[in-house]
Order: sequence, then C-alpha cells, then structure tokens
Amino acid sequence: MASIADLPPADRRRFTHMETLTISPHPTGPEHGCETAAREIAEAVCRLYGGDAWQAEHRSPAWPHAENELHSELTIRVNNLRTIVHRHTVPAHTQCDLFTLTVDGRPVPAHRPSHGLPHQPATIVANLWRDLHRVAPTGCDSLGCPEMPTILTYGAALCPTHAQRYAATGLI
Repeated sequence: MASIADLPPADRRRFTHMETLTISPHPTGPEHGCETAAREIAEAVCRLYGGDAWQAEHRSPAWPHAENELHSELTIRVNNLRTIVHRHTVPAHTQCDLFTLTVDGRPVPAHRPSHGLPHQPATIVANLWRDLHRVAPTGCDSLGCPEMPTILTYGAALCPTHAQRYAATGLI
C-alpha cells in the first residue's frame, strides 16, 4: 500500500482509527507499555500543581502507518482545573520525532535534558516544573535563533519555525 488515500473508504478507517486508553490511578490488571509511564507522569503532574485528583487518557493509532502523524497523545486533567497534553508526532513519511507539551492549550517552553529523552516522565515533569516556576527558557537550538523553543526532538529544543524545517529536511 503506497498511501492511505489509495484505500477504499471502508478500509481507510482501520488505518486512521485512534485507540483511547483510560489510565486509572490504581492498576486493575495487566497493563500496556504506556500505562505505567502515563500513571507516573499523571501522579507527578498532580503533585506539581498541588492537586488531589487526576484523570488521564492516552491516544495512539490502532494501526501505525507512515501517514499517521500522531504517534501518541497523553492528556492529564488535574482537579478538573488544568489540562496538560503531551503529544508525540512524526510528520508523514519522515523519521523526525517531535514532542510538544501544553498547559491549558498554551505551549510550554521546551528544555532539552542533558541525558534524558523527550518522552520520559522525568523530562516531561521537569519542563512543567520549569514553566510553573517561570524558569527562563533558553533559545532555540538552531544556530543563532533567539526564539523560544516549544518542541523537543531527540537531541534539540526547537522553535516552531525550525521544527518545521527539521520535519521537512531532517536538518536542525
């Protein structure tokens, strides 16, 4: 199959359907790989924002395909007051992983960890902590760019303009 668009409409749904997994505060049995990390993130985010209750959902494609740009999305609601969303996207037909984090729809400045990965719980919570405590963000990792980075890759924190360039060319 060259493209999802080439499929008949009835078959297209199978490749574009997103599965939603509700993360519970207490495990109820065997878990998928993302559930433990999602729970760890939700608990840490709840503590960070001084909450006493959280709800979390994880979405991912039922059938991964090179044209499914959304690889995963974790949504956490703390006390039904704050909504935190961590998204992992890969532009179609590329291998350029992009990670974004928002609080109530506002992009969170991205800080590249020195020895962590953008999807690890410690990195996500550290970026939220820096945002909550108003730690000044560093500039974009693209040479000479003073813009605020809001997108992490494996190895760089980029502003939206340079993240688009990275997605299109693979170059930072």
